[in-house]
Amino acid sequence: MWGRSASSCWYRANSRRCRGWTGCEGAGSRPRRLSLRRLQRLASFDRPRAPVLARRRPGDKRLPGLPHFSHGIWRNWGRDTFIALPGCLLIPGRFDDARYIILAFAGTLRHGLIPNLLGEGVCSRYNCRDAVWFWLLAIKEYVQAAPNGLAILDDKVRRIYPNDDTVLGAEEREEPLHETMYEAIQRHFAGISFRERDAGSKIDEHMNNEGFNLNAYIDLGTGFVMGGNQWNCGTWMDKMGSSDRAGNRGQPATPRDGAAVELQGLCYAVVDWLAELSSKESQHFPHTSVVHEFPYEDHPTDEKQKLTIEWTWREWADRLKENFGRCFYVPENQDEIDEAYHPRPEMINRRGIVKDSFGSSQLYTDYQLRPNFPIALAVAPDLLDPEQAWHALTVAEQTLQGHLGMKTLDPSDYAYDGNYDNANDGTDKKTAKGWNYHQGPEWLWVSGFFLRAQLAVAWRLREKHSEVWEETLTKVKHKLGAFWVHLQKSSWRSLPELTNSGGAECGGSCPAQAWSLGCILETVADLDHYGKMS
Repeated sequence: MWGRSASSCWYRANSRRCRGWTGCEGAGSRPRRLSLRRLQRLASFDRPRAPVLARRRPGDKRLPGLPHFSHGIWRNWGRDTFIALPGCLLIPGRFDDARYIILAFAGTLRHGLIPNLLGEGVCSRYNCRDAVWFWLLAIKEYVQAAPNGLAILDDKVRRIYPNDDTVLGAEEREEPLHETMYEAIQRHFAGISFRERDAGSKIDEHMNNEGFNLNAYIDLGTGFVMGGNQWNCGTWMDKMGSSDRAGNRGQPATPRDGAAVELQGLCYAVVDWLAELSSKESQHFPHTSVVHEFPYEDHPTDEKQKLTIEWTWREWADRLKENFGRCFYVPENQDEIDEAYHPRPEMINRRGIVKDSFGSSQLYTDYQLRPNFPIALAVAPDLLDPEQAWHALTVAEQTLQGHLGMKTLDPSDYAYDGNYDNANDGTDKKTAKGWNYHQGPEWLWVSGFFLRAQLAVAWRLREKHSEVWEETLTKVKHKLGAFWVHLQKSSWRSLPELTNSGGAECGGSCPAQAWSLGCILETVADLDHYGKMS
């Protein structure tokens, strides 16, 4: 089985990393076991193919989960791939595999987006707003982890859709990866709007007609990544209703339109990094700014008037940071509620939290407590005041943290149900046909980001609150012990996609999931990183 030497190297390099998870000897084998488990997800197979790279080398494929995602076109998903990639490939040192996957998906960029369902690059679906940001973050993490990592920015990408309307095979071109990256970000800044190809039952038998209309853009007031509508799912919480009996067919359970909180953290992490790469001192990234051009009909005055807005990466990052806390944090004290950012305080269900979104069409969904904000804090802990961030994480720990995963919705929310059953064809709208997939069941990959956010924020508070840092180390190690116990007991020797309420086994969940493993491996790496700095 390939990868034995890589796993051995991982074991030797990280044998001390997890000592103390449960206090037993031999704990250093845990990262090795996790590393071996991720080999279940990386495989070479004839079908489905990944897009061919510029070197005419087939791109590698990553299985998101077993057994449900192990056949046909269901093997390859953009979002899942790039959430899992840093932990599953970069930490164990499989840099070539990571590089090939990054470049293969780059070749399929269209509308400024990385596809959700890859479909060999032939029948890709561009119906998600988050895969492209996880892809960009994975490039950042590759550059920082791999030997001579910056070289990937000049690697050639074979663009199979250089224009939105390109017919496959008609206009292929090659370009350096940094050009593809810049196009993705610039397209967002200019505004993305399109209708999915073959819209209708051919590609989605449940979605309403309006759901096939997709958009993504940058709000020029706040710098936030925006998009979506109430009839489609643009993020990982993508369950579409399919029950006629219960009346939820064509209704997304969690549309999360507006500014989804994790996208702001991902965007900040990327543009802040690009500000460093493109600086006069560095000059590793040749693009220094993004430009938005207004249509003349929007400004029918003197044609000599400047009709463009240009931001440097630093200006964009600063704008995001300036607005994030005001728009996303819900103060505990009613007197601190600013009506400019919380215009409907009666919608607030719980205080002292970071909102799940900002500017959603349904408004109340902005104020739902979900485990998405720790993703933002894990990758961009400087976005929010550390005291506020720590309070929000404490509320989430008390409210959402389960035995292994994180509850995907506050149990006090009317829509909460912690037990997922996709076969349920009852008349209760909130559970029929598994509509509550992301409305309570406990997902493991976000638990990894939550633990990493705890470490990152507690580290920033260590001088003022030393006890917070020490307690956090203990809690994170203890939590990692629970994952280790499950790994030992699992017949798949792996970690599942999700569990039902209280950590109960979920029959509809993949018992072996790539992003669960990858995110826990990243937690182990962060624990070691902070340990070295202590």
